[in-house]
Amino acid sequence: MGKSTKKKNKKITAPKANIQELSISRDGGQIALRGYSYQFLYSCYLILSSSNPSNFFQLEGIEDIDCIMQKNGSNDITHIQLKYSVNKQDASFLTDVLKNFLEAYLLDQNRFFKLVYDFPVAKGHLSKIFASKLDEKSRTHWAGVISNIKKNNPSWNWSVYDFDKFISHLSFEKIEKSILATEIEKTLIRIYEINTDNVSLFANSIKILCFEKMEQRAYVTKAELDSKIQSVKIDISKGPQNPAHSWIRKLDYSKPSIDEGCSFYEGKKATPADIVSGFPIKRPSLEKDVINSICENMVTVIKASSGQGKTTLALRAAYILQNEYIPYQLLWCDEIKEIGNIVQYFKARIQLGEKILILIDNLDNHLSKWNYLVQLLQSELHCHYKLLITSREMDWYNYSGDLSNIQSLKVIKPVLEEKEAIEIFNLFREAKQLHPSITSWQRAWNKIAERQLLIEYVYLLTHGEMLSERIASQISEIGQSSSGKAKCEILRKVCFADLCGVRLSAIKLSASQSEDSGSDFGELLKGMESEFLVHVNEESGYIEGLHPIRSKHVVKRLHEFLPIDNTAISVMKMADKADLSILFSHLPEFTLNKETFFRDAVESLWDEKDLSNYTSAIQGLFSGSVMQYFLSNRAAFDDADAHGGLFLLSTEMCPFAVFEDFGVSMDTLDKMRETFPDNKNIEYLCRLRERIPTCCLQETYVYIFCDCLYRKMRTFRFDGIKDITSYTSISEWIYNINPEWNVSAGFSLDDLWSKPEKLMLECVSTLMYLSYCGNREKYMEFVERNLKSILTYLKQWTRSHELDFHVSYENKDEMGTLCKEFEMMRSDLADNNRKMWRMIDDEKALRNAIAHDIRSPLSILRGYQEMLLEFVSAESIKTEDVIDILQTGMYQIDRIEHFTENMRKMSHLEQRELQCSEIELSELAKKIEAEAAMLSKKESKLCKVERVQEQNIVKVDEELVMEVTDNLLENAVRYAQKSIALQIKKKDGFLIISVEDDGIGFVDTEEKVTEPFYHKNPQDDLKHFGLGMYISRIFCEKHGGNLKIYNARQGGAHVEALFKAE
Repeated sequence: MGKSTKKKNKKITAPKANIQELSISRDGGQIALRGYSYQFLYSCYLILSSSNPSNFFQLEGIEDIDCIMQKNGSNDITHIQLKYSVNKQDASFLTDVLKNFLEAYLLDQNRFFKLVYDFPVAKGHLSKIFASKLDEKSRTHWAGVISNIKKNNPSWNWSVYDFDKFISHLSFEKIEKSILATEIEKTLIRIYEINTDNVSLFANSIKILCFEKMEQRAYVTKAELDSKIQSVKIDISKGPQNPAHSWIRKLDYSKPSIDEGCSFYEGKKATPADIVSGFPIKRPSLEKDVINSICENMVTVIKASSGQGKTTLALRAAYILQNEYIPYQLLWCDEIKEIGNIVQYFKARIQLGEKILILIDNLDNHLSKWNYLVQLLQSELHCHYKLLITSREMDWYNYSGDLSNIQSLKVIKPVLEEKEAIEIFNLFREAKQLHPSITSWQRAWNKIAERQLLIEYVYLLTHGEMLSERIASQISEIGQSSSGKAKCEILRKVCFADLCGVRLSAIKLSASQSEDSGSDFGELLKGMESEFLVHVNEESGYIEGLHPIRSKHVVKRLHEFLPIDNTAISVMKMADKADLSILFSHLPEFTLNKETFFRDAVESLWDEKDLSNYTSAIQGLFSGSVMQYFLSNRAAFDDADAHGGLFLLSTEMCPFAVFEDFGVSMDTLDKMRETFPDNKNIEYLCRLRERIPTCCLQETYVYIFCDCLYRKMRTFRFDGIKDITSYTSISEWIYNINPEWNVSAGFSLDDLWSKPEKLMLECVSTLMYLSYCGNREKYMEFVERNLKSILTYLKQWTRSHELDFHVSYENKDEMGTLCKEFEMMRSDLADNNRKMWRMIDDEKALRNAIAHDIRSPLSILRGYQEMLLEFVSAESIKTEDVIDILQTGMYQIDRIEHFTENMRKMSHLEQRELQCSEIELSELAKKIEAEAAMLSKKESKLCKVERVQEQNIVKVDEELVMEVTDNLLENAVRYAQKSIALQIKKKDGFLIISVEDDGIGFVDTEEKVTEPFYHKNPQDDLKHFGLGMYISRIFCEKHGGNLKIYNARQGGAHVEALFKAE
């Protein structure tokens, strides 16, 4: 009966009228997600707000968040539960929360508990416990709630329970979900100085991190947050802002070789996978030298000819050091403007805690700016990075740069010695990798002893034959195949390019083929790669040789009966523009039909719109010709170096050491012999000089190429030249090679000056110089006739602040007078421009700093005003809290007023003219001493003043001097621990005021300290705007002096203000 009654009285839910109503009613998941969202948003906010790096948090631990704070060597643990609801909650809501808190509290009474919530609270017992204002009635209520919990859980350890103590361990905080996302972004900006529109990316990354930790019930630390922020910065930099990611790759030693060493033992360059697999032989002595050098020097260079195992040695060293250094390989570095991106990449890696080893393998044109990179690394990064470079002799000569700019560099020259050859043989024998026909190291060594090439020796030991024999056999087999002609044509070009240090595009190579293989070109290349003939880089689309030593044998074998000239011209046409210089630098290594070849080369490189190919060719040939002369006489030059005379000898042997126009020649050694007739070393160098063959410039490739080029260029009409910049550079090169090749005979100065505004100053000056050298009378007549136009042009160009050139001409003729006037004008313009740009830069910095510093008090004021509007209207704030907020607001207003007064004072002093008057130095010293005494007494610091005895007169702007002195004294008093020292003196026409304190000293550079609004010293507080040092520097410069800043030897800051006093 009762059962049927119950059924009868049960409320039946009305059916939904439509599908939309049904959808709205099923909101359980949405409500749950709102709670989860609130939980992980608050988690992000709490973790970001924690300033102590030793604090850590467990998400989804005992409570939603377990906050572990380290204090005095012990852990202070707070368990935080989060609750979110759109509905108003009353006292019944808290029962389950208290139950959870009690269960943990009864196990450990040292723990604290906190409820963070976002929901409306009903007035009554719940609002009173939240406000920590329990009256007797509410106290009785909550004691009863806990009593019921105790009744339902009698097995808990209630013997340690105390109501008052438990309640004292509880805290409650309301934080609205709507503000958490914004607060997260504000915290990111404040702590990590993220001032870009990408801040949401950083915020989202932190949210995802917290979400993942919640899922894993894992801990989160400050270090993990820092790492995540840095990772996002790196990811952002992978966009168009930092292309360096595509030029740098991390060396991967995690995967072994997949071809069981076949490619390595066929003579291909070693890879990290080969190192992991243990294929390359170990060279303990050399590896130790390299590793020690890496540890002791900033830059280590492995320099040797091809085939000596430079790359293998470098990869082995990086592999051995991988537990200490993370190895990266730099693939491209040939533009100075992009070096900053590379530095930023490595800076980001170091900030992640990595120590990095940067490998630059096979130095060439693509890595030519490595020296500038090292210089910037030295200035930007001070530790946690090393560089390892491999280079051939010639490439080091071309691209080493000015080594004096590098702090510490060591060059290691690996050579296969007989002792090492024995060790290699024994290692291979123990590993059973020797070819059956090889029974003795001595026989193998004798075959390669003359050249001492490691690659040849290893190949002989493992294959039983010389590399050249193996290649000859391979090519013979290729020639008999159906596609043999096409393959041989590809090999000629690819291997010749490999010898010259360049790569060929697969597309250009395919287009250049004259032989039809009868099959798809791509399949043909894949087949050749599988036969260990070439390497196809599918990612870049380039075809490369396996190794320069292999390529040398291939080129020699395939050009036994064919001239190499045709192959060189073909490669020249296919080479990338950036590679032309390096290609031409290798041409002197080959025997070419000089006249025919270079005439064809000039025609092949012709491009009416772009003549820069010729400049690259000349530069490369000049470099290669010098290198060939050096290598041909290397023993003599090494001997000269051993006797300390390499520079002297090489200078005198240079074909450009005679200046016929000036009647001057380089004969330093002869003059030294006359001065020191008994010096045996000088005498030895003189005899050595006589034994070295003279460098005959007319026989060099660069001379013949310039001859062919001059013949073509002298037919050019000046008004038809589209690339004047390259034309000018080429003309200068040709003239320097042979003064008889002066292209100025082919153009009129009237043509040059018809539209000078379209030409760069460097072009005009070079062409004017060539014209002067070609026909001085004609040149001087033109200058006199057009002096006004020339001066107008120079005036227009020198409006730029780039005036770093010098006009010098010693002869006392019309040209000398004109040059002297030009130099005076340039010097005045340069001085004025430097002052103007310094003023502009200072003004720009000041504007930025004002915007930055005024933002802080305004932001605080806005925050407090918003808080007042919210809580006063809700009647949820105490009167004393309102007073505190208003007082804080008044303090921020005082800051702004103080700031404005500083700006007004600075503007007044900057704008008014100097009002210098004579004053006794002792009288000025008394005024400064009185000011110092007042300031130091105010801060309870001792001030020692060095009194001025002599009766010197100084002529200075007293107001300005006192303003600077006050600034320096205020700064010193603020940072001093106990005392400051003041000295006033006159020296070398300057009034010098020195102030020194015994504080912590400056923590930044002079340039930083004298920036506007500098306040990075640890003791700075919000009321100091950092204008003092900036104002002082500006006023000292205004008075013809400067401001010197450094740390005293015994500690503390030392500042000297100099004022011109005459």
